[in-house]
Amino acid sequence: MENSPPELSSKDLLDMNKSEQDTVYNEPKIDTLDDKDRLPSESNEKEAEPVIQTPQENVVERKARIIDGYRVQIMATNSKNTALSIQNSLKNKGYRDVYLINEFPLFKIRVGNCGTRQEANLLRRRLINAGYRDSWIVETKIEKKEEK
Repeated sequence: MENSPPELSSKDLLDMNKSEQDTVYNEPKIDTLDDKDRLPSESNEKEAEPVIQTPQENVVERKARIIDGYRVQIMATNSKNTALSIQNSLKNKGYRDVYLINEFPLFKIRVGNCGTRQEANLLRRRLINAGYRDSWIVETKIEKKEEK
């Protein structure tokens, strides 16, 4: 004859279930708004939006094409905070087109969108004079902005 587990009473089963239950947290009830309680901006009805027109001669669209080109790399570091600090410093010094590139595990700071190596050399000289002596030129994809 096999050893079978002892039979449990209903009370025993109820006590076991109570101890094994997950804790349930009740969220506070959130009342829903009727349409009459809604603000005009929340209603389903669309109100006419004002149309603001700007003279076309004052609008300058800038499109960027992605092409082969050059940037000057300032540094590569494992620290995102260091890279962000250098990026902000360069922007505060007036450099435009400052990029933080994350190529795991490194964060790289690159400057410029130079179409030729000669442009990149000029930018690198400016950066060296600004204290970034270990900068170097990298060949990469760049954004060439065109005015339309």
